[in-house]
Amino acid sequence: MNDEYVAPSSPAAYLMWHILKKGFQAGGVVGVAAVIPALFILKKVREPVSLLHAMGYSTLTVTAASATLGAVKFTKIDQAGFEDRAYRLHYNVNQNRTDDFSAVGALVGLAAAAVLVPRGGGGSAGMYGMALLGGSAVGCAAGVAMHVATAPKEMKHPNKALHELKRND
Repeated sequence: MNDEYVAPSSPAAYLMWHILKKGFQAGGVVGVAAVIPALFILKKVREPVSLLHAMGYSTLTVTAASATLGAVKFTKIDQAGFEDRAYRLHYNVNQNRTDDFSAVGALVGLAAAAVLVPRGGGGSAGMYGMALLGGSAVGCAAGVAMHVATAPKEMKHPNKALHELKRND
């Protein structure tokens, strides 16, 4: 990563983009960890396209909730606060690695869904799009899992400053 920091033209937009990415990642993880198992076990849903639709809805819901919470939080942040957060995000190697892994996973998941889900899967263009979104969310969750599983030892403490502040007495 280039060490020279170039401030974004809109630190608030940069921060909102980060919040949306985290919402999408969280939606994928929640979908894979909770929504899909619940549908599979409790509702006996076995149709892959239906499970992908559920993943799409899970991801949309969590992303929308993240955006809403972010917008509410924005009302309490001044310009210097946005600039500070953008600066810290730029240099957060762990966040950047998570984003890279999840983006690759999301693209692979989208491509897999596009190949495997029949056109018109679910009956309409909107439902086909939801299945594609669900595939992307599954891939995104896999990317997050891969990041966690392969993170170098020095990344095991995501908030290094907090880790260093812990008292040992």
